[in-house]
Amino acid sequence: MAEYKIDDTVRIKTGPFASFVMRVEDASPGNEMLTVVVRVFGRATPIRISSQDVERADPGEDHGRHFQSNN
Repeated sequence: MAEYKIDDTVRIKTGPFASFVMRVEDASPGNEMLTVVVRVFGRATPIRISSQDVERADPGEDHGRHFQSNN
């Protein structure tokens, strides 16, 4: 299993957010679960997702509509 840390860029592989590229906001001990933030209807909504359902994405990738930072 890949190790993820805060601010890593990941692509969701499954579910309703498949292909969205997001930044890791938090990671559980052992990296089993990650928290990423998705914007839904203009509101930032944190979601918890298994690290098995994401893959690394290129940090320089054009995030377009799929990525929004809290900053």
